[in-house]
Amino acid sequence: MRILAVASYYRPYLSGLTVYLQRLAEALSATGQEVVVLTSRFLPDVPFTEVREGVRIVRVPVWMKVGKGVFMPGLFRRFWLEVQNADVVWLVLPQAEAAPLAWLAKKARKPLVVSYLCDVRLGKGCGNRLVEALLAASHRRCLQAAYAVVALSEDYVSSSPLLLQLRQRVRVIPPPIPQLEGSPPVVSTLRERWGLKPGEPVVGFVGRVSREKGLHILAQAMPQVWAVLPEVRVVCVGPRQEVPGERGYLKEVERLVRPLGRRWLFAGVLSNEELAAFYRCCSVLVLPSLNSTEAFGMVQVEAMLCGTPVVASDLPGVREPVRLTGMGVLVPAGDPQALASGLLQVLEGRFATPLGQRAVLDRFSPQAVVQSLLPIFTEISRGPLGRGNGPALE
Repeated sequence: MRILAVASYYRPYLSGLTVYLQRLAEALSATGQEVVVLTSRFLPDVPFTEVREGVRIVRVPVWMKVGKGVFMPGLFRRFWLEVQNADVVWLVLPQAEAAPLAWLAKKARKPLVVSYLCDVRLGKGCGNRLVEALLAASHRRCLQAAYAVVALSEDYVSSSPLLLQLRQRVRVIPPPIPQLEGSPPVVSTLRERWGLKPGEPVVGFVGRVSREKGLHILAQAMPQVWAVLPEVRVVCVGPRQEVPGERGYLKEVERLVRPLGRRWLFAGVLSNEELAAFYRCCSVLVLPSLNSTEAFGMVQVEAMLCGTPVVASDLPGVREPVRLTGMGVLVPAGDPQALASGLLQVLEGRFATPLGQRAVLDRFSPQAVVQSLLPIFTEISRGPLGRGNGPALE
């Protein structure tokens, strides 16, 4: 089966969306499917086309960047060329071009599957509200044209007005999260690199420096933690300088953490082996996300698979890993005092990690997720759309 996947970004850009798509595209390819990813050439030094782990990647030049978005005038022409050879179109949203791409798929008589990863919340301001409304309208038209809409959790579906409108088409499939392999020598190397003393507690964060991730809330919470446990270190892993649309927020966070000295460290992007070792360095992983742009937080499960508990915001979807496993503490979003209290609960040993959660976590393996996703592709590729019947997109 030939699957044409379309997303605004793909690796080497690092985000939850790109990790989700890369893991599933490669897992689908490993089952013998022919997967093409159509995406943006967001950096001038990445190739226009390449093959990685059996997945063919086609990148369209970016004419202009607007915040986190990319404007690609050539996207629709390239999509039309690629879709002719596809059996199924798979759109991974959020994506501004969702509605016209769905229309083109319909015109090409190709069935459409949509992975709807999150609603978009851009913050205050009339401009942001307008962009949110335009995105929501494009997403709604796209989802109305889809044969199936994949969401990450029932909890998130119940909180998303758009998904609730199309509930009959939604199929809940968890995100793909492999067991990351790390070794004790790598753990020791990282601790030495970062100057972590033996037994020094570590609060870990994994993610982009972006406002919805809530790093400023963590910075406001930590003085309350240090008042009780002054030896605690904060180590943040993930992209920092190159995050689209977040330059102003980065400066805000840097102003907050600059006076903290060695207590707060930005460690940059790590390899998978280093990331597994990092989780094992952590006493607790924190996910202080603020709104529905965060719909799950795959890093939570990655940490849990390494035996590390989590303190996460009590948001729809985000709270799902802690609810499923019991391996963490949930706190109200945007509340520094509650976040500090949750961190202290774990760091002071007032939280016991449950045993026997491996079977729960195994449901997130990429192989298990593909076994749920592949039948959807297979079913619709053999369905009636080739004869012109399917959801209407007027």
